Amino acid sequence: MLYFPKGGRPFRNRTSQTDVAVPVIDEVVTEVDAVAPTAAGGKRRKTKETALPEGVVPSGSGRTSSADQVSDLAVFGHQLFEQGRVEEARVIFEGLVSTGAHDAFPHTMLGTIYLAMGDQERALALFQAALELDPSDMAARVYRGEIRLSKGKMKLATEDLKRAVAKGDPSDPFVHRAQRLLQLSKAQEKRSRR
Repeated sequence: MLYFPKGGRPFRNRTSQTDVAVPVIDEVVTEVDAVAPTAAGGKRRKTKETALPEGVVPSGSGRTSSADQVSDLAVFGHQLFEQGRVEEARVIFEGLVSTGAHDAFPHTMLGTIYLAMGDQERALALFQAALELDPSDMAARVYRGEIRLSKGKMKLATEDLKRAVAKGDPSDPFVHRAQRLLQLSKAQEKRSRR
């Protein structure tokens, strides 16, 4: 399943309304021993700890992060997702969304992560929130249409998918996805009429 195109899109800084140029962040992972609390009193296990990009303020530190730091963190989370490190990406995007981000990208990415994890309800709510922030968010619109389609809400799904095709760039992978989903829904509709 296509969740987000390789390379993604830049995180939009809502304060300046410009795309933020973000450097590539090198991944740093360290193995640490951690005690995992359990009912049996805790057992030792190896866990992975992800180092944040230099200059990024960890959530809950009481310090505010700049737009560049938020942008770096979003790109870092997206890279983790592309590497299949879904749980780590989820933590990053939940943090970004919980800060009240007024950008659709963190909402769309967190929705994408929940979709990858099979939680359509959470994903749908996040895609709807992303579209409230940015009605032109192609990924959120197509995924919302796809979820609606899977739930049998054909009219709403078709509206989302048709709007994506009409408003999107023909070379956008999400426009292609919307076109394929519309074809599948038409074929399914024909079969159900027989």
